[in-house]
Amino acid sequence: MGVDEIKDRVQREVRAEKLVEYARAVCDVHSPTGQEAEVARLLQSLMKGMGMRAELQEVEEGRFNVIGLLEGHGGGRTLMFNGHMDTSYPFMLGGSGRSGMLERPLPSKVVGEWVYGTGVDNMKSAFACYLGAVEALKRAGARLAGDIMIAGVVGEVEGSSVGQYHGSAYRGFGHGTRYLIAHGGLADYCVIGEPSNLRLGLGNCGAVWAKITTHGPVMGSYRSSWENSAIKRAVRVMEELQSWRTSYLSRHRHPDVELAVSISAIEGGWPWRVSRSAGHCSVYVDVRTLPEQPLFPVMRELRGLVRSLDPEERSFRSEVDFYATIPGSEIGMEAEVVQAVGLAHGTVHGKEPGKRFSQATNDAAHFRRYGVPSLIYGPGGARMPDSQEEIGECVLISNLVDCAKVYALTALDLCNRPA
Repeated sequence: MGVDEIKDRVQREVRAEKLVEYARAVCDVHSPTGQEAEVARLLQSLMKGMGMRAELQEVEEGRFNVIGLLEGHGGGRTLMFNGHMDTSYPFMLGGSGRSGMLERPLPSKVVGEWVYGTGVDNMKSAFACYLGAVEALKRAGARLAGDIMIAGVVGEVEGSSVGQYHGSAYRGFGHGTRYLIAHGGLADYCVIGEPSNLRLGLGNCGAVWAKITTHGPVMGSYRSSWENSAIKRAVRVMEELQSWRTSYLSRHRHPDVELAVSISAIEGGWPWRVSRSAGHCSVYVDVRTLPEQPLFPVMRELRGLVRSLDPEERSFRSEVDFYATIPGSEIGMEAEVVQAVGLAHGTVHGKEPGKRFSQATNDAAHFRRYGVPSLIYGPGGARMPDSQEEIGECVLISNLVDCAKVYALTALDLCNRPA
């Protein structure tokens, strides 16, 4: 069978109804950060059902990565498809930006050309495409020299323990992928199906998260001095952070993405007893960084800024705690995995894919630090019609089909390259 013939056969074997079935099945399993075990077991069962070896990898008690392996006949390279099983939100209200909490996900459904489900956009739909690609390769009788690995990981969603927020629900920022890598989960190449709307995700920002705590005297609020209060000092810190933000953004530029500095949370005082002045007030800051930008200088700048605002009285000096850091990363167009996905996309679509660069962090940074060329390319990320009033994340069915085809053709290429 010729190369073009097997490519055509593989594409014909990608079945939309199976992709929708897989996407809905994965979305209907509740898996907020820290509660990924049930969906890991589902993916293990699905992978075993199509003849893959599939094992659970315990990251911590009751929390598992899942690793599936389709073994080639030998001598080829290994391609990993990696994805996080935890969902960004228990649910989202489409188009409004509002979010809320549910004990269970909203039931998945198909509405026209869209599949709706909790986490389907970010990024459970990618698992449907991984599985559909493997099935298509097997049904088409494609022979692979190297292996395909599918890794479902816990705790990728941005989140970190801080203050009173402790436990597995707050262990994100690549927690599962770091464990996977440290315990043998490596490959020649990695494709991560984060939402990119079928564009090449060539890079992403890093992040520094800081907790800045100001202090002040505790007394009856009706007797306290506003100027000395912890909240007033925190207001001054926020004002100075806005000035620093302008300087920071002007000094750190990238042609494909804008950085950001955000004050995202504030805590202070006792809401149940506002007759007492606040003894402390904490401001939480998110600073995005460039792909190859060192993180410690950012930390030093923030600490220096806060120290410059401290009162002379030592007992009321402020504190700066850095509770989460992750580097950014970038991959060039010349990388083999980028070229292979781009070529496969061209075969499916008849044109070159677009490119994107994300402000959000992702697990590609961890793989690239270990020398694994990693690319973001996934089915999520398409904007729903403005007229659509349905609740929840959604993905285009056509994106599922096209993405699965691209994944299968990419594996057919890369896994047959000599190791």
